[in-house]
Amino acid sequence: VAFSPTGRLLAVGGESRTIATLLVDRDFEQASERACAAGVRCLAWSPDSRFLASGGEDRQVSVWDILSERVVLQLPRAEDWYCAISFTADCHWLVSCGFGGLDVTLHPIEVIAEEEEEQKEDGQQMEEMTKEGEGEGRAEAEEEDEEQGDEGDEESGVGIKI
Repeated sequence: VAFSPTGRLLAVGGESRTIATLLVDRDFEQASERACAAGVRCLAWSPDSRFLASGGEDRQVSVWDILSERVVLQLPRAEDWYCAISFTADCHWLVSCGFGGLDVTLHPIEVIAEEEEEQKEDGQQMEEMTKEGEGEGRAEAEEEDEEQGDEGDEESGVGIKI
């Protein structure tokens, strides 16, 4: 489990091979669910709450874009399960370690965005989704995200790379 830095979202993963995102201010209502290739052993949010990294029994770290609900980065497979992952405060590194040893691996990453303004709008949409009333506000925010997401995320290049 991992709370987002804003404290408004809670990510929960486990043996079910899914990651659920829960809305804290709505009595932990489930906002979304992501399917994973294997059991999830660790989760970490980026400092801006835009990305969620997961690691586990598939021996791979996947970084999810929370707004588009897509994997934007997967690290190469490790020799063993991951037991811990973390973003640095400046979001320039993703740190990981596995069960099989004492090694800690630093993965340099770069958040890619052509327009900073678009990221701010996306962040505001996520904030609205967590603030607005039962169901209707969430649906409206998701519709706006889908409308902008079709032409926004892919064309603007919002994502992470190593």
